[in-house]
Amino acid sequence: MRIQGKTALITGGGTGIGRAIAMLFAEEGATVAISGRRKSQLDKAVSSMGANVMAIQTDVTDMAQVQQMVDTVMSAWGRIDILVNNAAVITSRTALVDTPVEAWDVMMDINVRGIFYVCKAVLPHMMQQGSGSIINIASVAGQRGQPGNSTYSTTKGAVMNLTRSVAVDYGPYSIRCNSISPALVRTEMAETRLKPGEDWDVRAAKEWIPNYPLGRIGTPEDIAYGALFLASDEASWVSGIDLTMDGGKMAKL
Repeated sequence: MRIQGKTALITGGGTGIGRAIAMLFAEEGATVAISGRRKSQLDKAVSSMGANVMAIQTDVTDMAQVQQMVDTVMSAWGRIDILVNNAAVITSRTALVDTPVEAWDVMMDINVRGIFYVCKAVLPHMMQQGSGSIINIASVAGQRGQPGNSTYSTTKGAVMNLTRSVAVDYGPYSIRCNSISPALVRTEMAETRLKPGEDWDVRAAKEWIPNYPLGRIGTPEDIAYGALFLASDEASWVSGIDLTMDGGKMAKL
């Protein structure tokens, strides 16, 4: 039980990577709150995780809702030891000139502003308790210019630098802040890459898997284990880093 007795708040916890992190954290002894916009997905996730998990329907682009979410967790448990900022979207996969302004705004609001809001609401409590671990889910798309995906790449680059800034500013309070940059992981969001009627396994084998030295696409559980390390006391001297989890992809020329 690597995080026994700790409390965790995970945004975007109803599906994909967020759900996998929540499940693993609960298995490892944490009390877990998950948030998201879709109540049906949150309820489904909670039903499979046991008694120490609660769901809070929240839009991270609304500061009032974010504050209410944090207040709910604090009222229930009195502290937040671990924060995982996972909520994110891709609403447009286009080069800059072809990107609708509305798509840019939505992705910036959820992927960047949302993390700002949640950190702003959680950090005062971590400062008061004198400890905390914040984990922001970034992407390898934030490390390089990803063709035809300018807005998403921009948001994830911002997440990585926000992570470093939080680590520097709040390290004196024994608050650690790190990011994780996954490459392609099969999730509901990743499946938006598919064209109508296209089979994931066929396209993955032909187009994506050859780019990965380890010979497979990532799973949400892969990323969850990275988050568990960063959340645990085993990472007590790790802050301000980006943990790339990519099956070896970024090592290739």
